[in-house]
Amino acid sequence: MQRYTDPKRVQGGIFLPPTPPADKLQITLARIGAMVGKENVGTPALLNTHRPDAFEMRAACEMRAFSSSEPVPQSTEAPQVLRLAMRLFRPALPARVRLLAAAPQAIAAPGVRGAVIQSAGPWKTSGEWWTSTAWIREEWDVALEDGALYRIYQKMPTHEWYVDAVYD
Repeated sequence: MQRYTDPKRVQGGIFLPPTPPADKLQITLARIGAMVGKENVGTPALLNTHRPDAFEMRAACEMRAFSSSEPVPQSTEAPQVLRLAMRLFRPALPARVRLLAAAPQAIAAPGVRGAVIQSAGPWKTSGEWWTSTAWIREEWDVALEDGALYRIYQKMPTHEWYVDAVYD
Protein backbone atom coordinates (compact mmCIF):
# COMPACT_ATOMS: atom_id res chain seq x y z
CA MET A 1 0.00 0.00 0.00
CA GLN A 2 1.45 3.38 -1.02
CA ARG A 3 0.73 6.54 0.85
CA TYR A 4 0.76 9.86 -0.82
CA THR A 5 1.25 13.24 0.76
CA ASP A 6 0.38 16.60 -0.65
CA PRO A 7 3.36 18.66 -1.83
CA LYS A 8 4.35 21.69 0.19
CA ARG A 9 2.79 24.81 -1.20
CA VAL A 10 4.83 27.95 -0.74
CA GLN A 11 3.99 31.29 -2.27
CA GLY A 12 7.21 32.91 -3.43
CA GLY A 13 7.59 36.57 -4.21
CA ILE A 14 7.99 37.36 -7.87
CA PHE A 15 10.61 40.06 -7.17
CA LEU A 16 12.44 38.21 -4.38
CA PRO A 17 15.49 35.99 -4.93
CA PRO A 18 14.93 32.29 -4.31
CA THR A 19 15.76 31.22 -0.78
CA PRO A 20 16.29 27.77 0.69
CA PRO A 21 13.25 26.20 2.32
CA ALA A 22 12.98 26.93 6.04
CA ASP A 23 13.20 23.25 6.96
CA LYS A 24 16.57 23.01 5.15
CA LEU A 25 18.15 25.97 6.93
CA GLN A 26 20.48 23.90 9.15
CA ILE A 27 21.72 21.92 6.13
CA THR A 28 22.35 25.12 4.18
CA LEU A 29 24.24 26.70 7.11
CA ALA A 30 26.36 23.56 7.51
CA ARG A 31 27.30 23.68 3.82
CA ILE A 32 28.20 27.36 4.04
CA GLY A 33 30.22 26.65 7.21
CA ALA A 34 32.16 23.94 5.37
CA MET A 35 33.09 26.45 2.67
CA VAL A 36 33.95 29.53 4.74
CA GLY A 37 34.66 28.07 8.19
CA LYS A 38 32.22 27.45 11.02
CA GLU A 39 33.44 30.52 12.94
CA ASN A 40 32.24 32.74 10.06
CA VAL A 41 28.65 31.50 10.00
CA GLY A 42 25.96 32.69 12.37
CA THR A 43 24.64 35.98 13.56
CA PRO A 44 26.57 38.93 14.98
CA ALA A 45 25.98 39.64 18.67
CA LEU A 46 27.08 42.82 20.43
CA LEU A 47 29.59 42.45 23.25
CA ASN A 48 29.13 44.12 26.63
CA THR A 49 31.70 46.87 26.08
CA HIS A 50 31.90 50.46 24.89
CA ARG A 51 34.59 49.56 22.33
CA PRO A 52 33.40 50.54 18.84
CA ASP A 53 32.54 47.59 16.59
CA ALA A 54 32.75 45.04 19.41
CA PHE A 55 30.83 41.95 18.34
CA GLU A 56 31.17 38.20 18.05
CA MET A 57 29.63 35.63 15.75
CA ARG A 58 27.23 33.22 17.44
CA ALA A 59 26.19 29.90 15.97
CA ALA A 60 22.69 29.59 14.53
CA CYS A 61 21.62 27.22 17.30
CA GLU A 62 22.39 29.94 19.91
CA MET A 63 20.04 32.46 18.31
CA ARG A 64 17.04 33.45 20.38
CA ALA A 65 13.76 32.64 18.69
CA PHE A 66 11.21 35.42 18.94
CA SER A 67 7.67 34.43 19.69
CA SER A 68 4.99 35.76 17.40
CA SER A 69 2.83 36.21 20.50
CA GLU A 70 5.11 38.94 21.89
CA PRO A 71 3.30 42.27 21.80
CA VAL A 72 4.52 44.81 19.30
CA PRO A 73 4.43 48.37 20.64
CA GLN A 74 2.14 50.58 18.60
CA SER A 75 2.54 54.32 18.35
CA THR A 76 -0.42 56.47 17.45
CA GLU A 77 1.51 59.68 16.91
CA ALA A 78 4.59 60.21 14.76
CA PRO A 79 7.33 62.07 16.63
CA GLN A 80 8.05 65.53 15.30
CA VAL A 81 11.84 65.40 15.65
CA LEU A 82 14.61 65.46 13.10
CA ARG A 83 16.75 62.32 13.22
CA LEU A 84 20.06 61.76 11.51
CA ALA A 85 21.10 58.34 10.34
CA MET A 86 24.76 57.39 10.41
CA ARG A 87 26.25 55.02 7.83
CA LEU A 88 29.46 53.48 9.13
CA PHE A 89 32.38 52.72 6.84
CA ARG A 90 33.62 49.15 7.27
CA PRO A 91 36.55 49.31 7.60
CA ALA A 92 37.00 52.96 8.52
CA LEU A 93 38.67 55.00 5.78
CA PRO A 94 42.25 56.02 6.50
CA ALA A 95 42.52 59.81 6.24
CA ARG A 96 44.92 62.71 6.26
CA VAL A 97 43.70 65.61 8.39
CA ARG A 98 45.18 69.10 8.50
CA LEU A 99 44.85 70.72 11.92
CA LEU A 100 44.68 74.34 13.02
CA ALA A 101 44.70 75.04 16.76
CA ALA A 102 44.13 71.29 17.39
CA ALA A 103 40.89 71.28 15.33
CA PRO A 104 40.43 69.65 11.89
CA GLN A 105 40.62 72.14 9.01
CA ALA A 106 40.79 69.84 5.95
CA ILE A 107 40.26 66.13 5.27
CA ALA A 108 41.51 63.85 2.52
CA ALA A 109 40.40 60.21 2.39
CA PRO A 110 39.22 57.83 -0.34
CA GLY A 111 35.98 59.39 -1.61
CA VAL A 112 36.07 62.16 1.01
CA ARG A 113 37.90 65.43 0.43
CA GLY A 114 37.37 69.02 1.44
CA ALA A 115 37.78 71.90 3.82
CA VAL A 116 36.05 71.74 7.19
CA ILE A 117 33.60 74.63 7.62
CA GLN A 118 32.30 73.57 11.05
CA SER A 119 33.37 71.01 13.63
CA ALA A 120 32.30 69.68 17.01
CA GLY A 121 34.53 67.77 19.37
CA PRO A 122 36.73 66.22 20.41
CA TRP A 123 34.94 63.52 22.34
CA LYS A 124 37.50 61.34 24.04
CA THR A 125 36.56 57.68 24.30
CA SER A 126 38.57 54.84 25.72
CA GLY A 127 38.18 51.48 27.31
CA GLU A 128 39.57 48.11 28.26
CA TRP A 129 42.75 49.73 29.58
CA TRP A 130 43.28 46.68 31.78
CA THR A 131 43.59 44.29 28.78
CA SER A 132 45.78 43.91 25.73
CA THR A 133 42.92 45.26 23.58
CA ALA A 134 42.92 48.72 25.20
CA TRP A 135 41.78 51.57 22.95
CA ILE A 136 41.63 55.35 23.15
CA ARG A 137 40.54 57.83 20.52
CA GLU A 138 39.23 61.36 19.92
CA GLU A 139 36.10 61.71 17.78
CA TRP A 140 34.94 64.76 15.83
CA ASP A 141 31.84 65.57 13.80
CA VAL A 142 32.82 67.73 10.83
CA ALA A 143 30.84 69.51 8.12
CA LEU A 144 32.69 69.90 4.83
CA GLU A 145 32.28 72.66 2.28
CA ASP A 146 30.25 70.36 -0.02
CA GLY A 147 27.54 70.02 2.69
CA ALA A 148 28.45 66.50 3.82
CA LEU A 149 28.66 65.68 7.53
CA TYR A 150 31.17 63.06 8.73
CA ARG A 151 32.36 61.43 11.95
CA ILE A 152 36.16 61.23 12.07
CA TYR A 153 38.47 59.99 14.77
CA GLN A 154 42.12 59.90 15.73
CA LYS A 155 43.72 56.91 17.42
CA MET A 156 45.64 58.49 20.25
CA PRO A 157 48.68 56.22 20.61
CA THR A 158 49.46 56.27 16.87
CA HIS A 159 47.88 59.63 15.89
CA GLU A 160 46.32 57.98 12.82
CA TRP A 161 43.14 59.57 11.45
CA TYR A 162 40.10 57.74 10.05
CA VAL A 163 36.72 58.65 8.56
CA ASP A 164 34.32 56.48 10.54
CA ALA A 165 30.88 57.42 9.20
CA VAL A 166 28.77 59.74 7.10
CA TYR A 167 25.50 61.25 8.33
CA ASP A 168 22.47 60.96 6.04
